[in-house]
Amino acid sequence: MKILLALMVFGLLSCDDEGTSFHWEGTPGTPVYFDLGSLTPEISVTMNSTPATESFVLDTGSPINLADVGSYSEAPGLYSKDVTALGLTFPGLPVVFEDWIHDSAPVSGILGASVLIHFNWEIDYPNQLLTLYDTDFPQDLSSDTPVSFMLKGGGRYRASNGDILDVGATRHLVWLEIEGERVLALLDTGASYMVMAQSFFNLLGGMEGRADLGTQEMFTVNGVVQAQLTNLSEMNFEDAPIQSELTNIATAIMPDAFFSELQVETGKVVEILLGGSYLSHFRLRFATDDRIIWASPPTLKKSSLTPSGRLRMPPVLETVP
Repeated sequence: MKILLALMVFGLLSCDDEGTSFHWEGTPGTPVYFDLGSLTPEISVTMNSTPATESFVLDTGSPINLADVGSYSEAPGLYSKDVTALGLTFPGLPVVFEDWIHDSAPVSGILGASVLIHFNWEIDYPNQLLTLYDTDFPQDLSSDTPVSFMLKGGGRYRASNGDILDVGATRHLVWLEIEGERVLALLDTGASYMVMAQSFFNLLGGMEGRADLGTQEMFTVNGVVQAQLTNLSEMNFEDAPIQSELTNIATAIMPDAFFSELQVETGKVVEILLGGSYLSHFRLRFATDDRIIWASPPTLKKSSLTPSGRLRMPPVLETVP
């Protein structure tokens, strides 16, 4: 299993406007299958620049849409593309092309949260189905538990050729309880596993009494870091302590500096990336305007995942202060 981590950071702006109109063509509401080989949802994407269909990560940890120049003929920069994905076509969607991913990676790009925030949407990890809605959910939600989230952040992004894209608030922030401690997390579908700040890990007692699963290289904006791998004994959404509790959750420990720019962007102390080792046990329905996630009961109470492969993230493009 390859371990993915895709987290994009921005220079903070005073305005939350996206700076571009958003349109789609087609009829929302059709479930679309996704692959889950790395505990990150990988979807089929077609752009008008090429007839080929490529695999992209659907990533709430990236506010922008990224395409790797190794898979396309475009030079690095910001482009407006007609993109077909998730059962719809998005005319004139902003896409940043960069040489951002290793040639061995199984994906060619990222479809970011700036698309998802325009819909109510559902990600059903156990059945590997994702659905966008332009109305309220047609299903009965009585068996699910409501979990509140905040939509924060926003800023400007500059590509390597100098092109600039303004992006509004896309950061899905949720409160968790981890081993009895309350902590704010970024819900990041582009992260294979949980990722935790070192200082919060120390608050939980560090490695004392935990399984040592070794270390892996993590490529970050601050360079290559050796991340300690271990398991968390228990965690849950704060709003659903019983309904969402899981045990034995695979986690990578990162230096606090890894989270610093995210905290500047959101104005919140974020110490966790909530990734696939937890999320993959749930069906989650995001009522975007209501800021509610309707979470199903988990498929299992205990996560049995063991970290393997390499932790990585694409190089972050230059931020604009």
